[in-house]
Amino acid sequence: MMTGKFQEAATAYRKSIALDPSSAEALNNLGEALGEMKQYRPALEAFQKAVALDQKFLKARYNVGVTYDRLRQFKYAEFIYRILIRDFPDFALGYDSLAVSLSKSGRAREAVPFHEKAISLAPRDPSFYFNFSLTYLMLGDTKKAQEQQQKLRALDPAMAEHLATMIARRPR
Repeated sequence: MMTGKFQEAATAYRKSIALDPSSAEALNNLGEALGEMKQYRPALEAFQKAVALDQKFLKARYNVGVTYDRLRQFKYAEFIYRILIRDFPDFALGYDSLAVSLSKSGRAREAVPFHEKAISLAPRDPSFYFNFSLTYLMLGDTKKAQEQQQKLRALDPAMAEHLATMIARRPR
């Protein structure tokens, strides 16, 4: 996986699962390799099997939501993320992912408090400010998007510069 050889990684994970079908971690890893190859349906199946084996396996549960999001099935992604934040209320990435999914589904206004919660839980994560800025752009609020971009600048100047370019390209 680290070298980008996703097909080889998937083959290795399948062999691992053949040896130990109860390995939630191997199933999750298989799902991640398949997801990298844009094989979302088989990836989703692997993640769901991993969750069935271990309900507390946060990464696999999160990956189910990510995969629904990639399939553009935002209602399913929202459902998964809402359950995640209910079960793991300190999981900042769950709040951010829910916010992004809501924004993508045309419900950007509903996303704002979830972005705020993610940032309150993990104020040093630059991607949260980036995503929050994009939500503000969807809402047509360039000023607030720029405020998030300025906060991002202190954490990740390169990401903030990329965001500044995106903001500048938005029609006023």
